Amino acid sequence: MPQLSKARDLTLTLVAIGIKEHNIFWEYESGSHEDREKLQQLLETVKQGDTIACTEVSRLSRSTKQLCEILEFVEKNKIKLIAGTFIVDCRNDEIDPMTMGMLRMMAVFAQMERDITIQRIRSGMENAKAKGKQIGRKKTSENDIPAPFFRYYCCAPLSLTYN
Repeated sequence: MPQLSKARDLTLTLVAIGIKEHNIFWEYESGSHEDREKLQQLLETVKQGDTIACTEVSRLSRSTKQLCEILEFVEKNKIKLIAGTFIVDCRNDEIDPMTMGMLRMMAVFAQMERDITIQRIRSGMENAKAKGKQIGRKKTSENDIPAPFFRYYCCAPLSLTYN
């Protein structure tokens, strides 16, 4: 619940400074996915002169390629981009080379951070497997599920009886 509370507080703050609530897009999908529904809605909604704001570059994308595509979109459509404390204003002109370079470096580090995290998870799973630990959820059969569950959530198997 704390996540929802933070989101609601931020929404109220954004509305208080004049942003319409229907223009606030909350993305809960990984920034590494290229086909993200809320990001696509955002990019389809913004028009020339609008502002896109996010808490940090990695929240916009953890893929260097995708971030470069978003930066091209921002530049082409003359949009202001705020990523944390980093402001890129393309409403009057294009992104200067130093800013573009910094944003690309941020994207490289966001993607590298993601790749390192995945590598560590896989390594930990391999170590656990080597020590004989079970990885993932334990297999479950109908016999492991309490009979009342079937009463409320699905059709009960004919072999079960209820009191």
